[in-house]
Amino acid sequence: MNKRLLYAEDDEMLRGALIQLLTLLGWEVTCEPHGAAAIDRLNHEAFDVVVTDHHMPVTDGLGLVQNLRARGFPGRIYVISGALAAAQVEKYLRLKVDGVVAKPIALSQLRSLLAVAAVA
Repeated sequence: MNKRLLYAEDDEMLRGALIQLLTLLGWEVTCEPHGAAAIDRLNHEAFDVVVTDHHMPVTDGLGLVQNLRARGFPGRIYVISGALAAAQVEKYLRLKVDGVVAKPIALSQLRSLLAVAAVA
């Protein structure tokens, strides 16, 4: 059975590209266009990993990660974003995300990032 991954990203083109890459890596992927939709999905379904962008409407990546930590989400959390200030990265690291990576992300980098989650 494939591991389940929830991906929160507001850019439709990026969602499509990352879905293809994640599927190639053996993940069952569900996407949501922003953090609030991802939180709603997490209220009804279980996921092994959450990957989020930072800059999104409604609820950004930081709000999503804060919600995940408050609820005791047991899976891994990764942030993949194009432009993060050092202060934003610090906030994510204080929330103990499993990785913060800059866009664009290569298939080999994505594979390495998620390798631990795939066997956990």
